[in-house]
Amino acid sequence: MHPERYAAEARHNLCPLDLFESTLRQQLLGRVEQADLATNAVRPRTAQPICGTPVQDIPGTAQGGGFADPNRAYPEDNTLALVHDVIHPTPPVFSIGNTVPGLASGAYAFVPRPSGLVNRDFGAITPDGQVYGFESLTGRGNSPSPIVLVKLDRPETLRIEARQAATCGAGPWTLGNAAPTFYR
Repeated sequence: MHPERYAAEARHNLCPLDLFESTLRQQLLGRVEQADLATNAVRPRTAQPICGTPVQDIPGTAQGGGFADPNRAYPEDNTLALVHDVIHPTPPVFSIGNTVPGLASGAYAFVPRPSGLVNRDFGAITPDGQVYGFESLTGRGNSPSPIVLVKLDRPETLRIEARQAATCGAGPWTLGNAAPTFYR
């Protein structure tokens, strides 16, 4: 992670409830809820840590934040995040601004697979020369959802492309020349 790429407040994220005395903190933690990405239903958070994990960068993997401009974090529409849902931390989620052609700004979740090149968890994607495919994306944004292809070229650069298709198919895939690069 490059802290200088983030706005000052993002470099100092913490759960504000940690600042309360223990008894009050526990009461407040029981009231933490947010909208579920897939359904927009408001649900209490039950997974630990209750406030979520604000910084999810895993060096050397695709998991974490990416910036279209390596020197600026803003405007936020020029960023993306390959992270985990804040309510149910199991599903990986693409949080996309407006810089991936063919992919509407929004959040897209998927069910991760433990092996192969389709729907891998972002933390399992390394700069291994492979292009990874993502299908059956749910959440806000395009309807129907396109497939997404991701390649971690180097530990600090990731390219991403959206294509209109129902499934990824068998692969292997290649990214087009127009696939934008994001800096980690």
